[in-house]
Amino acid sequence: MPNYYKGNVIYDELSKINHNFIWATGNAWLLIYGDKKSNPKVFALVVGISWKKQLDIIKALKFISSKTSIPFFLIKFDDEKESSIDKIAFISSIEKKKYIITLDELKNKFIDVGLNIQLAKSHKYLNDKESSLYHKWQRNELGYNITVSDVDLIRINKKTGEPIEFIELKRSYKEVDKWFPYSDDFANFNLIYNTIVPPININFNILYNQRITRPSFVDKHNPVSIFSYTPNKPIVIARKISFQNFVDKKY
Repeated sequence: MPNYYKGNVIYDELSKINHNFIWATGNAWLLIYGDKKSNPKVFALVVGISWKKQLDIIKALKFISSKTSIPFFLIKFDDEKESSIDKIAFISSIEKKKYIITLDELKNKFIDVGLNIQLAKSHKYLNDKESSLYHKWQRNELGYNITVSDVDLIRINKKTGEPIEFIELKRSYKEVDKWFPYSDDFANFNLIYNTIVPPININFNILYNQRITRPSFVDKHNPVSIFSYTPNKPIVIARKISFQNFVDKKY
């Protein structure tokens, strides 16, 4: 089966040490769907059948869903090699029952929570090595009247398992003291902010590290820069701090 590797040195380095972060691993993606104005409508944990269940992720999502009244969907698709996707397994916090539904029926589930989804009939999607079946379907079939954001990293309270910070991971060739968030990303950042900050006061920050591709590939985890975020307004918290200070939240 294809492994849609979300390679990132931040994940790699965290995996080597003690920490209080969680993130979707393997063929799994934590997504927030919102309307065109970045108002959140639903959380979705999208996983392939090869995914090994992460109870900490599910617990965190159920906590946020219960505190914000934003529904939570678990969507499982066939990620086996050479397979195609036309049906998915579906569970929602609204109905609390497992269904096997078509992609067109999934569109209706999104419409039911308030998303303006295009209604043209879905095509069947075949596996390839470039993207997951589900993401190909989402990109081509859900239309342009929605906003979708990946949740990269969540810091949790170790004692309770409750989320205390959402972190967007960004990287490029620029040095860590010269990069600044791009306005093209603001709609997605706004969606995350609107989901967790005003309703339940969970922090939302952006972590940047430098990744060089020429003359050779180097993904640098140290140092990093950190930005806070309010709608359309990133603010520098720290430039060129150590990765360990980020882990210890010394910023």
